[in-house]
This record gives sequence, C-alpha cells and structure tokens, in this order.
Amino acid sequence: MSVKVGCEYVGYIDPWTDEERLSDEEVVRCRDCACFSVDDSDHDYRTGWWCKRWYTDMVMPDGYCAWASRKGSE
Repeated sequence: MSVKVGCEYVGYIDPWTDEERLSDEEVVRCRDCACFSVDDSDHDYRTGWWCKRWYTDMVMPDGYCAWASRKGSE
C-alpha cells in the first residue's frame, strides 16, 4: 500500500491480533469530492453546500460518503 501524505484512510481492527490497521481505501471528504458544489446565489438560512450526485443540500464540507471521488481523478 502506498500512503499519501495528508490523506485519510479507512481504519479497522485486525480480528486476529487486535491491532489497529489502515486499509488502502482512501477517505474523500465532501470538500475534496468532484460532486461537491458551493452555491452562493441562495442567501437564505441554507448553507449553499450541495452534492451534485444526490442533488441535496444535506452535506457538510467535512462529511463523506461511499461514492466520493476526488476532484480531478475522473
């Protein structure tokens, strides 16, 4: 596994040794995802953060999901 500096990886507990380990699966936060969008045209109480994949404003920049893809990696 090659680890990139500054990236987060999915962790797990090894069932045989009870040690904490990292998988090779990278966590992509919403703010770094290709589907994340900021809409500045809406000036009411909403945040203006949007997920283009699910077309919802129920996202936070520090959030994540299983379908995230890093910007520029398509």
